[in-house]
Amino acid sequence: VSQSRYDYVGNSLGSNNLRNTTSNGGVSVASSETGRPGISEVFLASGQTTGGSFIGTFNSSGLLNFGDGDFLFEASIYPVHTLSSGDDFEIVVGFTNAGIGTISMGAYFIVNNTLGTWRAYTNVSSSLDTTGTGQTYSQAWTKLGIVRTGTTIDFYFNGSLVASKTATLTGAASAGVRINRLSGSQYRAFRIDYLRIQQNIAAGR
Repeated sequence: VSQSRYDYVGNSLGSNNLRNTTSNGGVSVASSETGRPGISEVFLASGQTTGGSFIGTFNSSGLLNFGDGDFLFEASIYPVHTLSSGDDFEIVVGFTNAGIGTISMGAYFIVNNTLGTWRAYTNVSSSLDTTGTGQTYSQAWTKLGIVRTGTTIDFYFNGSLVASKTATLTGAASAGVRINRLSGSQYRAFRIDYLRIQQNIAAGR
């Protein structure tokens, strides 16, 4: 049974559950998405060499805690730009203990130019365990899912299980999608269609 559910669709940032936090970035309506109204673009601003932008629920809000029970996370995103060593960025998708700060606890996907493909991470007190998913980065709509049941964490890519890991996560949790600047200063972004977070679920979907 789901105790809590938070859905983000489009540019609705006024709720107490899901918000955007940013450093040298922001969120805007993705007006170029013909036939898909309400989609937002989360971005790193042009001319800035540092920063990040996050959409989701914050650990500071007290809405989620790793110790409260099982979780389900789903997000549908569209990476706007190709990966480049000269203007590198990374996209982080899933549960962490930080919005745009340093991650020391969580379960999440990461992709950047150095990795080249999506990888699944668990992070327990800054001790990283990473597994390749075999899924290449592409400029296409992609659904990423993470289900935690006890200490088992399953990672899904477009509905298919691509990694399963074991980790004991504790403390307050943020859940969402973020983009971080790694090098360069060009405008970089992803689009988001929806974000779902469910807490204390009976089984993964």
